[in-house]
Amino acid sequence: MADNFKFSIIVSNLSGYKDSIDSIISQELDFRQNVQLIIIKDSNILTSDIDEYITEYPNNILVLENKDNLNSRNFALRHASGEFINFMKAGDTFDKSCLKTVNDLFNSNTDINLVSIALFDPIYKNIIYKTPLSENRLIDINKVNNKEFNYYFHLPIYASFIRGTDYYFEDKNIDENGISVTSKILIDDDKFGFVKDIFCYHNPESEFSENINYRNVMGKLKLLNNIMQYADDNLNKNPEFLQHIVAKELEYIVRIEDLSQISTDLNKLNEFWNLMDAVLKNVSKKAIKSNNFLDNFVISFLLFIKNKSFAIDCSQHKVFFKTENYSMLNLHNQKLHFDVIEIKKGILNLSGYLKSICYSDNISVEALLKDENGDVKYYKGKFVEYPTTNRKTVTFLSHPWIFSYNFDFKIPINEKKIEKISFRTVYHENSEYVIWNNKISPRKYSNLSKFSHYSVKENMLVLLKDNSFYSMPLNAKSKYKFDLRAIFQILKERPQYYRGGIFYRTLIMLLYPFWKNRKIWMFMDRQDFADDNGEHLFKYALNQKDDVDKYYVLDKNASDFKRLSKSFKNVIAFGSFKHKLLFLFSQKIITSQPAVSLYNPFFSKNITMFAGFYPNVYFLQHGVTKDNVSSWLHKFNRNLSLISTTSDLEKKSFLDVGYNYDEDIIQTLGFTRYDNLNGENAKKQIVIMPTWRNYIKNEEDLKNSEYFKRWNSLINNNEFIEYAGKKGYEIIFKPHPNLYKFIDLFDKNNHVIIDYVKKYQEIFNESALLITDYSSIFFDFAYIKKPLIFYQYANDYHFDSENGYFNYESMGFGEVIKNEDDIVNKIKYYLDNDCVMEDLYRKRVDDFFKYTDRNNCMRTYEWIYKN
Repeated sequence: MADNFKFSIIVSNLSGYKDSIDSIISQELDFRQNVQLIIIKDSNILTSDIDEYITEYPNNILVLENKDNLNSRNFALRHASGEFINFMKAGDTFDKSCLKTVNDLFNSNTDINLVSIALFDPIYKNIIYKTPLSENRLIDINKVNNKEFNYYFHLPIYASFIRGTDYYFEDKNIDENGISVTSKILIDDDKFGFVKDIFCYHNPESEFSENINYRNVMGKLKLLNNIMQYADDNLNKNPEFLQHIVAKELEYIVRIEDLSQISTDLNKLNEFWNLMDAVLKNVSKKAIKSNNFLDNFVISFLLFIKNKSFAIDCSQHKVFFKTENYSMLNLHNQKLHFDVIEIKKGILNLSGYLKSICYSDNISVEALLKDENGDVKYYKGKFVEYPTTNRKTVTFLSHPWIFSYNFDFKIPINEKKIEKISFRTVYHENSEYVIWNNKISPRKYSNLSKFSHYSVKENMLVLLKDNSFYSMPLNAKSKYKFDLRAIFQILKERPQYYRGGIFYRTLIMLLYPFWKNRKIWMFMDRQDFADDNGEHLFKYALNQKDDVDKYYVLDKNASDFKRLSKSFKNVIAFGSFKHKLLFLFSQKIITSQPAVSLYNPFFSKNITMFAGFYPNVYFLQHGVTKDNVSSWLHKFNRNLSLISTTSDLEKKSFLDVGYNYDEDIIQTLGFTRYDNLNGENAKKQIVIMPTWRNYIKNEEDLKNSEYFKRWNSLINNNEFIEYAGKKGYEIIFKPHPNLYKFIDLFDKNNHVIIDYVKKYQEIFNESALLITDYSSIFFDFAYIKKPLIFYQYANDYHFDSENGYFNYESMGFGEVIKNEDDIVNKIKYYLDNDCVMEDLYRKRVDDFFKYTDRNNCMRTYEWIYKN
């Protein structure tokens, strides 16, 4: 391998490596001539997936095995031959001109040893660290003004390039960001290079939280203390840029929820707090308070533990949370964020939250409804809890610190009059209280936004104006005025995709007189698959003679699109012009997949420009809910108009704390696809259908998972295969859709058919025995009283099954088995007994399902039509 490369790019941990490697190979700076790529792999990870790269670039790619992954950076430096070094995070990517631009900046400033680039978060599509620079340039840290401190001095090593290899890094669990090197370079050199418009596309989630223990936490604090001592020894001071860096690094420690994660030994915890105090002593309040890399709650906590004081100052209709003379957080400046703003059946439904650093018991939010005559009615918000979401109380180092006051309002409105709804917040402690008005802020899916400050439902209009809501009868003239205002606002700000926003909002204005009375319903399942509750209800709906225009939406490249288009009218392509236009006039989305990204065609096109035109969403479910899924199916994030269930037990589970739907939203109607289940024509067929695991993100995760090893072993078990063949049974492996792209990793044999084509209903109707783990499809199979086996080798499922109502041992419709030998023996038992479900499990089926009359489509359609 050559020893005169310009760059050595070091990537450790192969997980997610492909995009990273492709990003480096495709640089404008020629890869063969200029780049050494060093891949550090764990000893248990195979390199077969990168053989094609090694074959293509044998002189550029070096694969090293490092048994001590914590010190892999120092290990890699001993093998690096590039002039400039970068430690790339697997999964990150660089802009194509990155290496060329960095090289040019180094070459034009031969006295610098560090060049940093900006970070961009591709998931949330925002620049993590912005810069006011107008050009790429050298930055002298002694000449940086106070404002610029907040732009430059968090320089993670994966977004930085260093000159040479004469450095030593602390291990990754202590120094993930590499400040043990970058900070010392800044202290020694007083300068570095910064590139303005070149990005490292990076997922900002920290790995530190995964490795919390006494050693790592104390190691980080000692590192920070040592760096500041190094600065003091060399500069006779702790420069402000270093204080900013240290404050940011302390965030990783502050966000540890419970001190017991560090240690339960009181002596060790005292050592921890003493060292924390020593570090904070050298960080000024200004460096904490003005740090743009920290959110307000981390800032307030750092100030609190630095000063060891907390006081609440209530005066002049304001509430200040203070430490000494510093105001940590001003409660009166916190916004009232609204998640739900809608009119239903003459009621204005509002849901939202207020964040603070005081207990929610001390806060209440009130609504004031003022009618045209000036009469005022008061409504107190109902406090609700979301303990499984980011609205739960957040604890820093065993201190409850971030509190969400979540509120719901149900305000009756006069459908013939204009009424104003304003809000006030009350802080009360003992017999004293303070009242003030917070600023209102609609959230992304609330149906209002800065571009669209009105919405229409049930011939009523809700308007956001002057920090209040107004309800009023729908008036065409007013609506057109508000539409024009929205278009002018979009044109004024010109956000991303603004041309599309203006185009479609103009079409709305033109078509409204002709389409305003149309009843448009859209039925959906997944974007890429049909054959679920949405399709089955759509087929039923087409046969109902009423005033509803019904459409089924599916990706035009989906295998089911052609099938449905041939058989039914009104099947439209997801994201097409027709879909977008109909969506803006639709009243109801009826789907088995409730995520906004899966049914809203404007989701990735700046959805806030189309606020005010969100239809009601009726959730048919994909599978029976047996676990606690309130972490994602709660009201403030979905605001569903229906959750259809199969069992009263299932319905009751949705009324537990954390969902916060009204009881009338949860209906036991039965799954529409069950109407077409038939257990009378079963073949000699065994189907294996494991569900997915959310922790699997890529091939490497899958190959190294117990999930893969267990299921791959079962479908290749000789005893199982031979006995099934002897009894005349066919074996079908039906992978979860998320597994399709990885299916080639499984070992193939001539006796197990891997099926991608057959519809689920066809599989259920034809199969005689099901083997699954946690997949809710077992309810379909049990519904027609066919036997099934639960293969639960470990508790590795991502949903909260322990806190769900469904207990597999006492309520399950088949035996729970944990090892492969017992699975094979149970399969033999069923094959010897013609695959008949035992009486115990047949009774459990009868006890669970409310309806088995095959009228689920009728019940569901009639309920949706009336509601």
